[in-house]
Order: sequence, then C-alpha cells, then structure tokens
Amino acid sequence: GTGPAVLYAGRERLDLQRCALGEPPLVDGAVLALQVPADDAAVPDGAVARLHVVAGPDAGGVHLLHPGHVRVGRSADADVPLDDPDVSRLHCELTVGGDGRVTVADPGSTNGTALEGRPVGPRPVPLSPGALLRIGESALRLSAGADAAPLPTAPDGEGRVRVVRPAAAPAEGGAGTDGRTGPYASAAGRSGAASPAGTGRRSR
Repeated sequence: GTGPAVLYAGRERLDLQRCALGEPPLVDGAVLALQVPADDAAVPDGAVARLHVVAGPDAGGVHLLHPGHVRVGRSADADVPLDDPDVSRLHCELTVGGDGRVTVADPGSTNGTALEGRPVGPRPVPLSPGALLRIGESALRLSAGADAAPLPTAPDGEGRVRVVRPAAAPAEGGAGTDGRTGPYASAAGRSGAASPAGTGRRSR
C-alpha cells in the first residue's frame, strides 16, 4: 500500500501536527507540494528570477523572468497577464538584467504602482527579492536564483510576513530613527493592502 502523504511548503517539510495556517511557512502565497519539495530556488530554462503572484485574482501564479523587458498588465499581450480589473492593460514594466537584478517602472497606469508602500513612477527603481509590489488588487513578489540571499522576514500574526530591515545607525548629533521594519513581503488580501497614495481606484 501507499505510505502517508508528505506535504511541503516550498522546500520545507510540514509537520501536520504542529503547523498552523497563517504562520510561516503557511502564509499567503506559499507554494505547496505533495510528496516531494517544491524547488522554489531553482530557476530553469535560462530564466534568472521568478515573479510570484501572492495576492489578487491570480494568487499562486509563478512567472519565470528572462533578461529583457517584461510587461505586466491586464492585456493578453502582457508578458505577465493579470486578470485584475484594477490593473491597467499595460500597467508596469520590469527590466531584468542578465545578473538577475530587476527594476520596475510605471509609465502611467490608472491606479498606480506601489513598491513597499511607495509610489512607483516612470523612472525605474530597483525591485529587490522579497519586496512587495502592489498593482491594483494584486501583489507580486520577486524571488532570485539559488545564489542570491533572500531578504529576512518575520511573521506579522495576520497570515503574512514582513521584510525585516536592520535599524539605521543614529544620525550625527544624536538623532535616531524609529527602527521600524519594512512593509509586508506577502499580502493576505485586500484588507491588508495599502493603495498607492494619490491614485484613484478606476480600471482601464
């Protein structure tokens, strides 16, 4: 007969007696596999990174990124199509380098693009592995190849994880920072999403 089922979240084997939904690794956007680990680190077929859809109508989707320009949007002509009515037909564009570095720019979408809660404009800005890219009601997260170290994360207690960034050194003269951690690295859905500042919620 067959043995007991073995479940993995990414490459981590789950202890079904102890794991809890909403706590790492069972957070929103996790990739589950049966019997064998899901090799999230490997990037095959000449791709240098993966783009994960971690929230929105297409949550769970994984797109391989090859060097060049990658268009993200609602159009069927987009390289990464999203079935999200709040996403413009060609919403934003990623530029993928041969070394796996990625930048993102928004050429003028209707509802805007936010990277870690900050609006993205037409000037390309770096998209780091683990950072949250919010477009419409969808959230995207980049994962690099096996040689790249992911950003450290910690659970937020609401089914998500957040990027943990080291506190900056106190400024000269004794002024310090608030030491707050970075924004969410994965989104649990619409209730936890922050809309880009100063943008509407119209679709195009």
